[in-house]
Amino acid sequence: MSVKNIKILVTIPIYNEEKILEKNVLRVYKFMKKSEFKNFVIIIANNGSTDNSSKIANKLSDKFDNIKHALIKRKGRGFAIKAVWLKEKADIYAYMDVDLASNLESFPKLLKKIIAGYDIVTGSRHLKKSKIKRSLHREICSRGYNLLVRAFFDTKICDMQCGFKAINYKIRNELLAKVEDNEWFFDTELILLGEHNRYKVTEIPIIWTGNLETKVEIIKTIIDYIKDLIKLKKRLKK
Repeated sequence: MSVKNIKILVTIPIYNEEKILEKNVLRVYKFMKKSEFKNFVIIIANNGSTDNSSKIANKLSDKFDNIKHALIKRKGRGFAIKAVWLKEKADIYAYMDVDLASNLESFPKLLKKIIAGYDIVTGSRHLKKSKIKRSLHREICSRGYNLLVRAFFDTKICDMQCGFKAINYKIRNELLAKVEDNEWFFDTELILLGEHNRYKVTEIPIIWTGNLETKVEIIKTIIDYIKDLIKLKKRLKK
């Protein structure tokens, strides 16, 4: 199959992102139009926004055939991604965070790894060739969490939570429904379940520039992650 004919589903999960939504979705749209991947759809997975995000998403959907708006009233970033992926048909399913902290120049590399035979590919901020810019506090928390994951599980992936991933149709059809988490642990669980079930999982270095401000309560989230890791460990033992 020609690269031009491979259908790419790009999901952008959002919650109250009226300030950056239109600008960044159009950045992705223009990037994909110029890329070699001509058969693509961008889906704005609107996770119950209460600001003007719905109006903006509808405007973009009305104007561009390659952009769709999926209003998902149930809260949960992981739930929104799963809902879109399980509903739509494609050859490659990808998602990226709406802030575009992960440089778009890395996106074709992500997709080509799937085409080359990998089942799950994630961007990584912790490989030697990765270039990142963020606060020391967030860097320490991120590296600490990934060290914790490796203490619980035998994994070669060094960055579980990067919001820049792609899967193939096999993962969508065979594994996605088994991912139980509907929140931020979704990323970690997807990768660990993939490895546990012997799918081909890898990561690529990226250029990543994170916003110093975040909607995520980092300490609370890490505590929740620890609980989720323990729960997943017990589940996989069974």
